[in-house]
Amino acid sequence: MKLYLKNVGRIKEAELLIDGLTVICGENNTGKSTIGKVLYYDMNDGLPRSSYSYAHRPDLLRTLCKERDYRTTTVEDILQDKKIKEIERKFDEISSGNIVYHDGKYEYKSPKLRENMDLVSLSTGIKSFAILRKLLKDGKIEENGILVIDEPEVHLHPAWQMKYAEILVMLQKEYGLNIIIATHSFDFLNALMYYSKLYEIEKSCNCYLAEEDSMDDSGFPDVCFAKVNNGGERIYASLSAPFLDLYAKDEFAHFVLPTS
Repeated sequence: MKLYLKNVGRIKEAELLIDGLTVICGENNTGKSTIGKVLYYDMNDGLPRSSYSYAHRPDLLRTLCKERDYRTTTVEDILQDKKIKEIERKFDEISSGNIVYHDGKYEYKSPKLRENMDLVSLSTGIKSFAILRKLLKDGKIEENGILVIDEPEVHLHPAWQMKYAEILVMLQKEYGLNIIIATHSFDFLNALMYYSKLYEIEKSCNCYLAEEDSMDDSGFPDVCFAKVNNGGERIYASLSAPFLDLYAKDEFAHFVLPTS
């Protein structure tokens, strides 16, 4: 599937191939998240453009509420259970907890907790794994479906970022998902590319760099998307330059732990 945008927000023009794992990198306010919003809008005819920024939240809640019916088991269900078994083990490496419905509300249940925890009180990091796991267990992740995730690395420790990247790659491979990810992190991008190669889906990966282009008629810079599948250095320069500048400062040495 190809997505073509013209004059949407700050995006002057963009053509993206949505086929497998699509990663969009770039600075803040360069239209990365807009791609996911446009996809959501196009899949929900009649939704006003003014409201599509947050309309996905009640939709996600409704999806989480529709639990899988275990009273009947089909061949498709058996195949589904086999498919998710290995992915479930990856979730267990972070937490074996699950989202459950209890006393009229959704809670997080885990062997590491004395009692269930209200989802409102659950950390965003754990919640990002728990929601994805519930969608998987309830059969809401479908063959060749679309999954849009905006900056998943934000609330995750580096070790959890690695595991989240691995799970996303496994989901793409097992379900043929079209996953669109917006990120600021060169490290998270590298994790996705590493696991894509490990699980042999690198041919289904596309990487785009969102960056400012020429000025529009109002004097504001437009944004364009460049496909940079082999542009590691270009992406690194865009995402890591501030830290490189920091490391070059003499004062930085005062905060570095000794090597011996």
